[in-house]
Amino acid sequence: MASSSTKKVFSLLSCDWIGFDLDHTLIRYRLFDLHKLIYESMREYLIDTYESNCDFLSLSYNDHFSVKELIYDSFYENLIELNSNGLVNIALHGVNKYLTRSEYLFYDFNRGNYFSSLCLNPDKYIYKRLDVRQWLEKLKKLNKKLFLATNSSFNNTDLLTRYAFGDDWKDLFDLIIVVCKKPSF
Repeated sequence: MASSSTKKVFSLLSCDWIGFDLDHTLIRYRLFDLHKLIYESMREYLIDTYESNCDFLSLSYNDHFSVKELIYDSFYENLIELNSNGLVNIALHGVNKYLTRSEYLFYDFNRGNYFSSLCLNPDKYIYKRLDVRQWLEKLKKLNKKLFLATNSSFNNTDLLTRYAFGDDWKDLFDLIIVVCKKPSF
C-alpha cells in the first residue's frame, strides 16, 4: 500500500525577512594570512607588554599550532577561549570556570597592529564578494527585507563590508545590528 505524503519544502522566497551573519557567511577570509596577522599582532603585544622577555621575537607563525583562539594570561593566570570576533567564550582560572558576563575579563584586542593592518591591506585578508552582493541585490529586487546581525563592532563591520561589497554596502540591508552578542542577544 503506497502512502501519500507531502514534503514541506523551505524556500527563501517565502520569507519576508532574511538575516545574515558577517564572519564566514557574508565575509570570506583568507585564513592563512588572517591567522598569521592575529599571531603577529599578539606576539607584538606580548613583546611590548613584557619587554624583559623578548624570546617571542624569534617565534614565527606555525599554522598548525596557533589557530585555536586560546590565550594564556600569565598576569592573572587565566586561560581564555575567544570566538572569531575576539569576545570571550570561556574564561578559566585554574579549574574554576567563569560563568557570568560580569565575571569575564575584558581584554582589549583593538590595540596593536591588527585593525590597522586590516585597514591598510584588506585584500590580503578577505575576498571581494561581488557574487554575494549580486545575490543580495536580487533578493532586494524580489522585495525581501534583509538584515545583518553580527557580533563585530561597527568599525570592523564597515571595513569588511566596504571591501567585500563596496562603499554603499549599507544599501543592501534594511536593518544592521552590530555587537549583537549572539547567541544570547
